[in-house]
Amino acid sequence: MPRVTLAVSAFSPLQPDTLTCHSRFNQAINLQNAKGELLTLHRYGHGFSPMGWLLRTADFDQLHQQLKIGDRLTMNQEGLYSPNNLLISPQRYMTLRLPILSPAVWPTLSTLLLGASHPTGLLGNLNQAISTLSPLVAHLHRQLTDWFEGRQPQWQSIIGLGPGLTPSGDDMLIGAMAVLHCIPTLRDYLHQVPLINGSTKALCLLTTEVSACYLHHATLGHYSSSLTHLLHCLARSSLMTQHVVDRVLQHGHTSGADTLLGMHVALCWLTLNFQKDPPYARSGNITNLY
Repeated sequence: MPRVTLAVSAFSPLQPDTLTCHSRFNQAINLQNAKGELLTLHRYGHGFSPMGWLLRTADFDQLHQQLKIGDRLTMNQEGLYSPNNLLISPQRYMTLRLPILSPAVWPTLSTLLLGASHPTGLLGNLNQAISTLSPLVAHLHRQLTDWFEGRQPQWQSIIGLGPGLTPSGDDMLIGAMAVLHCIPTLRDYLHQVPLINGSTKALCLLTTEVSACYLHHATLGHYSSSLTHLLHCLARSSLMTQHVVDRVLQHGHTSGADTLLGMHVALCWLTLNFQKDPPYARSGNITNLY
């Protein structure tokens, strides 16, 4: 009897293809297609990625035992197949949409992070990192300004920087892009002038294959369910926001903290550049953020 997904990201690779088991972890199994794109199978209870399929715990555990790195699978319209059996049948497709973050809620996240002592990958504990203008944060600010003012940002020293399957610099960039995608006109500008240029294969020259896929999706405005949920909580000033921040902090060893730090950096950059009178007039390309 085939396993049935609880949810499938509409942004995950869905076209007929041959996939290879790329890597296996306690909460995720990465499959890779011929283009180098990843499809990630997630255990229930830990959210899912923009290229993810969410599975029941028992189904995930069975697949985790069954699949080995290098195993080949086939995808068609009905689901994922091993050589002889239908392994997974997708049922519920989801498109995770981002909210609009108004200036009124911008300070909320940074205030919550002042109480977070979780370690980041590069800048000490998170509450210390958000209170200090480090050279890395200053560099991020400069690159965001260059991008906004029509100059080519230089990300070579940030992409791939730090420890982990998704290095700290990448997680920070993803957090920053998620915030920018919640500002309507900046979202439109990101579609015209991507913050990061390059295909997944080009990004793989700078960072890990898994992280390159996350970065590629971020440039398109596609983010994980956990990050999307947090942004919606912020937009609504929800009482659940602190709880969701705590859940994000549990991602990886430092990935969650690094992503939140990147969000804070983007919010600080927005505050420094756009909460002025007259507002939102820094560029000929963008005349009004809202």
